[in-house]
Amino acid sequence: MVHITEISAGFVFLSGVASFALVVLSTRAYRRTRDGKFGFLTGAFAVFTGKALLVSYSLYSGLIEHQLLELVDAIGDLATLFLILAPVAWPGRPHEAEP
Repeated sequence: MVHITEISAGFVFLSGVASFALVVLSTRAYRRTRDGKFGFLTGAFAVFTGKALLVSYSLYSGLIEHQLLELVDAIGDLATLFLILAPVAWPGRPHEAEP
């Protein structure tokens, strides 16, 4: 019988793989547009990928105890949200209007 912790670790791992795909896509968008907002978005997806892989591995192996793992998970989520909202909260100078 499969334990719920293994199922959770699997879903967290899949979310990490999906967010890594988003890192690749946002990196390509940043290289194409050179818009700094995509840099923040790439950073947010990278933090989420790292957090998801660490949490998944820790759930499976017991690397980090549960209470500390909850803290790591919350800090990773907060950092991800900060990186997503930073360009909106502190907008840079407006881009030049194209003719």
